[in-house]
Amino acid sequence: MDRSALAARARRGLRALWSHVFPAHFLRNARPTPSELGRAGERLVAQRLTRRGSRVLAKRLVTHAAEIDLLAEHADELWLVEVKTGRLARPRRPDGPPRWDPRGLPGRRLGPRQRARLASAARALLAASDRHRVARILLVEVLLDPRSRALECRIRPEAGLEVHKSPLRGRFKPG
Repeated sequence: MDRSALAARARRGLRALWSHVFPAHFLRNARPTPSELGRAGERLVAQRLTRRGSRVLAKRLVTHAAEIDLLAEHADELWLVEVKTGRLARPRRPDGPPRWDPRGLPGRRLGPRQRARLASAARALLAASDRHRVARILLVEVLLDPRSRALECRIRPEAGLEVHKSPLRGRFKPG
């Protein structure tokens, strides 16, 4: 392996370590690629859930129906967390204030088919669990402003779905 390939490999390794240990700092300072942006957003949400008293049971869990970004336990509920990470849209005028373009919000990428797959995965996980009676599907958006380096995590309440064990088997209601 020549020197340039070795240096590139070392840089990738250091970036991966940086994003794993300090995801918020990485997102603000590293100019992440799209794949690094998504993974660092997932790590950031996992850290914040842990700090708020939830227990992260699995990351990137693959089920028969869907891949779940984070599977967490909060009180007696099972949380299936879908994380969508995106950058701030540019203002129309260069001197204008930064704003989130609602069309560009990362949560818009969660479509009805993916919601249905997540609900199916939630039903399967509830059926396998003896401890949990309710599974909640949460959409968490991680928004990054590249100019000010501001970072915002927010839960989209309209995307929250609850899946209940029997007697509501096979149904889900807004949470």
